Amino acid sequence: MAAGQTFDFVSHLYHQTSVDWEIEELVGGVSNHTVRARRRKNPNSDENEGSGDYYDAMKPYGSVVLKQAPAYLAKAQHIPFSPYRQAIEAAALRLLHQSIGEHKFGLREVLIKNPNIIVPRILLEDTTHNVIIQSDLGNYPNLHEVLVSPDITLSLAVELGQTIGHFLANLHDVSHFSHNSPVVKTFMNIDAERVIQSNIGLATQCMKDAGIVDYEVLGKLALDHWNNRDKTAFGQGDIWFGTLLVNLYSRRPSDLDATVATVGICDWEFAGPNHPAADIAQLGLLFFFEFDLFDIILPSATLYRLISPFTVDVSVELFSRKGSSHGLLGIVI
Repeated sequence: MAAGQTFDFVSHLYHQTSVDWEIEELVGGVSNHTVRARRRKNPNSDENEGSGDYYDAMKPYGSVVLKQAPAYLAKAQHIPFSPYRQAIEAAALRLLHQSIGEHKFGLREVLIKNPNIIVPRILLEDTTHNVIIQSDLGNYPNLHEVLVSPDITLSLAVELGQTIGHFLANLHDVSHFSHNSPVVKTFMNIDAERVIQSNIGLATQCMKDAGIVDYEVLGKLALDHWNNRDKTAFGQGDIWFGTLLVNLYSRRPSDLDATVATVGICDWEFAGPNHPAADIAQLGLLFFFEFDLFDIILPSATLYRLISPFTVDVSVELFSRKGSSHGLLGIVI
């Protein structure tokens, strides 16, 4: 597929399954072509007429999500990026749903401890076309949209902070990770490192354009820190508002009359060994700049009252874990 083109999911799925699918493009990420697919209803057709591995993987679900990885960033096509990122995402999703008994690096226990966190399941990995199929987290607002909604409440902000903070603390527990583990090689992607290095270079240029006198020093510090960071934890790798989808009215399996807010986390193509504070640092910086927290002075401001509990609860959860080096969100207070 040449640069500048998008992936033809409609034709690809028909070729793979012999039936038609409705395709909805999903926006947000920059790495891949991503869509939601549903079986196109045809009253004159046999529902069982499809065939093939794709069909078998997709048939049990009302909708699924497909991601296709070109040999560049899908939304920044001038930047090369190895399609191996699909293998990394597939491996991460498998580990998150595998127990220690199934895989010695299985991370299912993290999800068991955090029932209000939802992570997709990998349904099919097509290495020939660089396509993965995963379960659909649903069409829900992202974290940013929820926090700026006029319906947001103080208690909900606190609840979301506790949910995300507790999950990250468990995920980054160093006891889950060993440098000697053969699984580390699975998540080695030189291209992913290079993409981040390019972003640091872009940030350095932005600082120069903004008139920051010591932009070169700051850029070098950032690049040196990234290249020499301690990779002692398993991280999501690209956690931001777009990867956090909030279902405010999820039903509890044990009590279908009760609802609870759940957070779905998608886009695991940058997952793998990382600095224990990398995920929380990225999310924390987003709070600063998206909500202009540097400019907030009055503690009584509505936004401050809503965001502060969220950031405090994330940092409290992370600081409460022995050996955790997280807590950057806590400097908001």
